[in-house]
Amino acid sequence: MMNQHQSTAEPIINLHPLIENLKQDGYKRVLAIRVDLSMREEHQLSCSSMEFNEYKNRLWNNRRHNKIFQHCIGWIWKIEFTNKCNYHCHCLFLYDADAVRSDIYYSNKIGRYWVKNITREKGTYYNCNRYKNQYKRLGIGKINLNDAEELGNLNNSVISYLIKEDELIRDAVYQDGAAIGISAKNFRTSGYSNNFS
Repeated sequence: MMNQHQSTAEPIINLHPLIENLKQDGYKRVLAIRVDLSMREEHQLSCSSMEFNEYKNRLWNNRRHNKIFQHCIGWIWKIEFTNKCNYHCHCLFLYDADAVRSDIYYSNKIGRYWVKNITREKGTYYNCNRYKNQYKRLGIGKINLNDAEELGNLNNSVISYLIKEDELIRDAVYQDGAAIGISAKNFRTSGYSNNFS
């Protein structure tokens, strides 16, 4: 039985390299924004893995010219496939929490940008920050990188979910590649930024 002074946070093991780098670069707090990006139901079956990946790449590459990403200091992403919603991307955007405040606002801005500018109204999104009170271990919103429990929730609950292996994505990507006669063995299904500029 746990006494009232014991921590309920899981031990922090193997911090993700992006978080490790942010701590080394002197960041004390981040605003962790979780957005799930997908396609509208009527466009899901016609969107290949290659097309979806192009949308995802365009979103991150446009950060240099978009005020929404002015204080974004990194992101972690993972493309998944399910029979229900086809290709979709789970994203964690990390902002400098000393420069921005409203996680729900930024999550909505990213989602609307995905819908309007990136996919030209073919896409949709889910703002995880809007419903963050539903999470048992809150690892999104404002996270103090020196707080063991908050950092543990970010690392062990949010990031570990994003980097777990997806069984269906490989088969779906190989089938897409085979359909157009290309090899999809180098298709990346997850990653993170390493450019903070």
